[in-house]
Amino acid sequence: MPSRVAEWVAQGGAGRAVAYSRLLLASVALVATYIDPTQPARFSQITYALLAAYVLGAALVVVAERTAPADSRRTLFVHAVDIAVAAVLVFLTEGPTSPFFTFFTLAIVGGTLSWGARGATLTALVLVTAFLGITAFQGATGGDVDFNRAAVRTTYLIVAAVLLAYFGWYRERNEERLQHLAGWLVAAEGEAKDDPELASTLEHAALVLGVRRVLVVWESEADPHLHLALWTGTECLTSQSAEPGGAVVAKEISGRSFYWSRVTGKVVTRRRRARLLAQAPLAHELLEEFGVACISAAPFEAPPYSGTVFMLDPGPFSFELLTLTELVARRIGDRFEHYRLTRELAEASVNRERARLARDLHDGTLQDLTAAGLSLKAMSSRVAPGDKESFTQIVELLGEQQARMRAFVDLMNPKRAAGTHTSLAAVLETSGRALARQWGCRIQTRVEPTSAMVSASRELQLRLIIAEAIANAARHGRASDVRIEARMDDRIFMDVFDNGTNHATTQRRTHGDPAPFSLAQRITEMGGSCRLFVDERGGHLAIELPEA
Repeated sequence: MPSRVAEWVAQGGAGRAVAYSRLLLASVALVATYIDPTQPARFSQITYALLAAYVLGAALVVVAERTAPADSRRTLFVHAVDIAVAAVLVFLTEGPTSPFFTFFTLAIVGGTLSWGARGATLTALVLVTAFLGITAFQGATGGDVDFNRAAVRTTYLIVAAVLLAYFGWYRERNEERLQHLAGWLVAAEGEAKDDPELASTLEHAALVLGVRRVLVVWESEADPHLHLALWTGTECLTSQSAEPGGAVVAKEISGRSFYWSRVTGKVVTRRRRARLLAQAPLAHELLEEFGVACISAAPFEAPPYSGTVFMLDPGPFSFELLTLTELVARRIGDRFEHYRLTRELAEASVNRERARLARDLHDGTLQDLTAAGLSLKAMSSRVAPGDKESFTQIVELLGEQQARMRAFVDLMNPKRAAGTHTSLAAVLETSGRALARQWGCRIQTRVEPTSAMVSASRELQLRLIIAEAIANAARHGRASDVRIEARMDDRIFMDVFDNGTNHATTQRRTHGDPAPFSLAQRITEMGGSCRLFVDERGGHLAIELPEA
């Protein structure tokens, strides 16, 4: 039953709670004064009349709160009346020992609920001034002043004001945090990257918890590296490295949210009290690098990603801090999930478009090439003997182009691209042999290690990149000799050297310039990079690509 009453009052907000409390307190005081009139007796009738008027006013405020929420002017007027009535009642009834001193508490609480810490502080300042003034006046006019009670009650007002001001500040901070959480929107993905864009997410997390630095450490099932993203207060710094000497979080608290302080050396988790760990809760390298005094941390899971969010130097421990850290961790986990789904959707769209393009090429251009080849073969018997060799080369070149396009169509099949792998050396050798015949130049290839394999989708892109690189070297640079060197570690590094002397620019590019636009765009979309170097010996195209 009490909980239902409290819920009913709370539905009307702080104004209704104060209004009902005011009416209850004034009514009880009126009845008590009627039964046992206050001292001094000469003011008892005035006190009784004032309380009666105050009860009537309190009832009107209750009615007003039920019909329409109070605006700022009405709230300020009613609060001023509360302060004035409390001060007059104390003045009329024994001063520092007045039984109506509790009305001061109602005024401070009302100011706190209406205006937060500022309301509590200003109201307490007015009431303490009034109380000290009443006490001083009573002493100056020869009244009996109980200085012990006056000192205690003055201190009580100050302590109550401090505590209620803290409560007001606490409530304001929570409201601000809730507003930040409510305004936390999903950031749109920009261009394709290996990791999600976390800058706006971490900035918002720092804003919600009121911290300067936020660290996220995560790993992926498909990537052996450990990834870090740090919000410094002004920018987001990202890096990746091998796992630093073991697990990032101590095994005893792995998978849990926790708070750690360097001063005490203890860790607090949800289900256990503060305790010392056999080792530091965070990898030593990270603790030393970021120089933190305390940490609030929570894990997140968003397959294939998993990691931990660290609030660096968040201040004293509270379970509210731990809860907010967990909320932020879930939000960052959602960010990774959103990133994964966005990438999968984009890849599905690309695969559908590739399949459509493959069908168009197969049903259109490839059939036309086949028909042209058959027609040329039929004409071969009518070609003059002197032109026989040149005609045969044309037929063979057309056949090679037809075979390349058929392989291209085959590679664009999503089902094939999803499950097969091809030797990198074979890709370079077959592409080089066909391109050498097409452009009339010598092409050499070398791969390290020779056992390197690439997926079918990566094979398709590599063939297109090699074809465009050779075409640029032969057509624009007039190269007669091309050398392709590739090595594969966790990424693919490919260098294309040519002896061309007529590149698009004759200026030396020893520091590397961007590669031709079309080629550079294709490589960038794959998550790689490329640079073009030119000197008197020819051109050098340096390409770096992710393995898959």
